[in-house]
Amino acid sequence: MLVQQINLCDGIIMPGGEVSYYYDKYICEYCNKIDKPLLGICMGMQIMCNYDNDNKNIKIEDGIDRNEPFNHNINIDKNSILYNILNEENIIVNSYHSYKVSSSGSYRVSARNNDVIEAVEKDGKFNIGVQWHPEKDLEDINNQKLFKKFIDSL
Repeated sequence: MLVQQINLCDGIIMPGGEVSYYYDKYICEYCNKIDKPLLGICMGMQIMCNYDNDNKNIKIEDGIDRNEPFNHNINIDKNSILYNILNEENIIVNSYHSYKVSSSGSYRVSARNNDVIEAVEKDGKFNIGVQWHPEKDLEDINNQKLFKKFIDSL
């Protein structure tokens, strides 16, 4: 039944949140298998990094009140798909997360903030996960570019 529902979709956005379920990992695995466009946001990116392994998320202990959103800089790899979309090496993003992934799993890391993985990607139609929430700031040109590229891949 879940496969039939996924097949009805042109692409999948895996949203942020506080709880993930087994079917989230299955959706990620299936989208990777059939090259269905996939955009992971915050916890969605964490699921992408953990769907095919036993990686664990790690609580971030940096003294920042993570109950409130905050903005910070990320560094984007110039050899990444994300860089090709945004044409920026450093951007400011919003954060709401209090956990980080221990590893990118089968994904390539395309952006970081110090030791925090901020974006991951794979080759294909569109397969990118971001740790920030682009949907919460649609006025930002980089967030617009990210969503436009996702929509264009459908």
